[in-house]
Amino acid sequence: MSDAPLEQSSRQPRRKRFDLRSLPRTQRTLVLACILFWSVLAFLFFSHFVLQAAEVEGNSMAPTMQDGERYIIWRLLALLRAPQRGEIVCFRLPGESTYTVKRVIALPGEEVQVRGGRVHVGEVPLEESYLASGVRTRPGPGLGPMPYRVPPGRFVVLGDNRDHSSDTRSFGPIPRDWIVGVVK
Repeated sequence: MSDAPLEQSSRQPRRKRFDLRSLPRTQRTLVLACILFWSVLAFLFFSHFVLQAAEVEGNSMAPTMQDGERYIIWRLLALLRAPQRGEIVCFRLPGESTYTVKRVIALPGEEVQVRGGRVHVGEVPLEESYLASGVRTRPGPGLGPMPYRVPPGRFVVLGDNRDHSSDTRSFGPIPRDWIVGVVK
């Protein structure tokens, strides 16, 4: 018996590759326009709902983030879940055109206060290893030495460079819907 018929039957016919140049000019233009349209749409969706690049302006988050550094805002993370304590979030204050970046210190419903140069959540002093050595937190009108219960849906945010940061101590706790993303 010969193996030749088996070899021939096991061969697959070659697929013809698609070549855009083989299409008539109007169809080729239409295909390219569709590719461009869907690419732009995907980019806009991705940059609005998934992630966005931004640049640090100022030193309110030093030493963690320096002026001029670039970072990524994970927008999708803010849509899917509430920010966690210790995360750096990006938000926009009403009437401002630029984003603000601060660290989440206290969550909705928690009791927070500034006492002895440290932030206390409940009765426990917050461990803040991200602060430069010797940094003390001073109270302000939005967060002071008296215990403060964070309202539902709001977050206490502070800059890491406490002496040079406009944060919850000056403008109060921020609502969740101001938060546009988590910085990673």
